[in-house]
Amino acid sequence: MGVALGHRQGSNPKDVSHICSFLWPETATRPKVTGDVVAIPLTPEDLLVDQDRAVLLMHRAVKFAERTGPKIDVVGLGSLCAVVGRRGLALQERLSIPVTTGGAATVWTMFSNARKANPNREPMGVLGSSSPVGKALIQLLHQEGIPLRVDSRKSKKGLDGDIEAKDAAEIARSEKWIIGCGPTGPSFSQEVLCTNATVLDVALPHTFSPTKPRRKDMRILFAERMSMPEDWDRGLWGRIYHMVSGYGYRTVLACLVEPAIMAAINRDRPFAQGRKIEVQDVLDFGQESSDLGFDAALSSDFWLGVR
Repeated sequence: MGVALGHRQGSNPKDVSHICSFLWPETATRPKVTGDVVAIPLTPEDLLVDQDRAVLLMHRAVKFAERTGPKIDVVGLGSLCAVVGRRGLALQERLSIPVTTGGAATVWTMFSNARKANPNREPMGVLGSSSPVGKALIQLLHQEGIPLRVDSRKSKKGLDGDIEAKDAAEIARSEKWIIGCGPTGPSFSQEVLCTNATVLDVALPHTFSPTKPRRKDMRILFAERMSMPEDWDRGLWGRIYHMVSGYGYRTVLACLVEPAIMAAINRDRPFAQGRKIEVQDVLDFGQESSDLGFDAALSSDFWLGVR
């Protein structure tokens, strides 16, 4: 409350706060996994402008969790925390336990949802294609035989076939299928989208800001959501957190699943960290998460809808 009212700057360790917990009970093939969602008191603008401070507070958040809960085996970074501080590398330098950014899980979920949404392999435009998530996603979609229109010439380097570099605004105006890979938005208004366009988005806020009145001739799909196994226990506060944070009540964001999978399989190497996400790590995450009961979920409804 003191931070919200401007009485404190958010630099005190007590300003780091526990949000909710989840529990994944032990089975014959998996150890018990417990997780804490811990927040740092910075706005998106603060995170991007003062990244040294962001890394300091992330480090304090880990130490806070260590004091208040069981031994920590892995740290997962969500939202913009995964982008600042050299995409997990700066925090990793302060810790002996692995730090993973959620990037591999994000790529896998977007790839799976793109295949579900576009089974006929129609051309797809990719915004944010030069990001680590975008580059890895393009490789997988290209291998799947989907024609691509990307907003960076560098992202198509080494790829042959039906892949074309175009201006981002032109992609937004002309493509029926668009994937938003950037970590933040909005970049454009929904007004620019063509009739009956479908956007698979990962950015929060979303890549395309809504119009007034709301357009009914287009779809926005939340492309980073995954379904949960039946024994995933998130408790009361976890359910509330799902609803207010953009997860959706019946789904969980892939970036939260990535560290949980690492803990469950005792993996000591991050699935994703730094500027490059290896396609093989994405495929490994996909296989492990599927085996443990998490699947990509196409969702168009903020609260409940799963397609």
